[in-house]
Amino acid sequence: MKTWRDELQPASFRGVPFWVDTDNMPVGRRTQLHEYPQRNKPKVEDLGERTRIIQQNGFVIGDDCFFQRDNLLHALNAPGPGILVHPWFGQMTVTATDCSVSHARLDGGMVVFSLTFVEAGDKGYPAGVPNTARQLEDENESLLDSVIRRYKAAMALVNKAKMSIVALQNGLAGVQMAIQREISQITGLVGSVASLADMVMNFPDSLSSMLRAQFSSMDADFERFSTSKREASSKVESAQAIAVLPPASGGVATVAAVQATRDLVREVLIVYAVRVVSSMPIVLPPAALPGVPTVAQQTAAPIQRAEVPTAAEVLALRDVLVAVLWEAALVAPFEHFEQLQRVRKLVKEHLTEVARASVRMVAVTPKQSLPAVVLAYQRFGDATRADEIVTRNGVAHPGFLPPLPLQVAQE
Repeated sequence: MKTWRDELQPASFRGVPFWVDTDNMPVGRRTQLHEYPQRNKPKVEDLGERTRIIQQNGFVIGDDCFFQRDNLLHALNAPGPGILVHPWFGQMTVTATDCSVSHARLDGGMVVFSLTFVEAGDKGYPAGVPNTARQLEDENESLLDSVIRRYKAAMALVNKAKMSIVALQNGLAGVQMAIQREISQITGLVGSVASLADMVMNFPDSLSSMLRAQFSSMDADFERFSTSKREASSKVESAQAIAVLPPASGGVATVAAVQATRDLVREVLIVYAVRVVSSMPIVLPPAALPGVPTVAQQTAAPIQRAEVPTAAEVLALRDVLVAVLWEAALVAPFEHFEQLQRVRKLVKEHLTEVARASVRMVAVTPKQSLPAVVLAYQRFGDATRADEIVTRNGVAHPGFLPPLPLQVAQE
């Protein structure tokens, strides 16, 4: 258990450190007292919380006290609010107001400050917060339009009379496997390499329209992060597999048709993966319990918590998806390159926000084998989080956690 000394923080303002001897700050409510004739009790009108004015007696000390003094003076004289690290209250956003500095000959090597800070208030106007998920979803739709246009433009230049059906089938084998694995709903129409090659040769627009229609009907609103991660990762892996297929053989027309179809299916899979991650909400981690209910109470009334991913999982998914978007952009024409880059930027922003709200993990090593509910209760005061520990560490039996390093949420 932490003591009050462990909770103390070194004081600083705008990153400039100093020492604090004493401090005081008014607390309570602002009120207006109303007294009326012939009434024994007054009415007290509540006007809100009192303004937090922090008054501190501080100092800097040492052989370089004048250097420290000048740094603190510069921080105090800078306009606008700044971050004050209060030794007892922690980080606060404040504005320095009536401050003074004094020197005394008997206090050689020390400069004394009388500091007054006023806690910064909220802005008087609404501040917009970007909806990264919605921006990514809208930009992703535009990317799908660009993918379809690129395919149709490429196929319009192919001389279908000069295509080799055998070479075309050989070149599309890997694509058909990806469709069967990831877009199984349309395998009835392209259930074999021969049927896919026939569609590419005779009805290329139908293939792109079918993929677009399938994308519109895809449900990417997954309830659990683990499901979303698995779905997005699978689509990315299939897209990467298409990208490393050996070069197509045959004439110019056959090679062009194979490459256009590979690009189409690969980028549709990327678009789907992006749609999945755009549905990932920014979920706050489990809140600390105000008290520690008994195990019996938690058994009778289990605490329902939303699944919160770990920051490491989100960042890993972000880096993989950003990399596959960049690889696709490297071989794209200029206009399509710009669209891929816009989506890539928004993927990075959105998943960074998701990761910022995710939990951090720490390694905990039990001294001996014990049940997961015991560790959850010891660590969080919440025995209902035992399943979380078991799932994250792939423990075989929840009643026997091994005395090995286990990944446990920091909060």
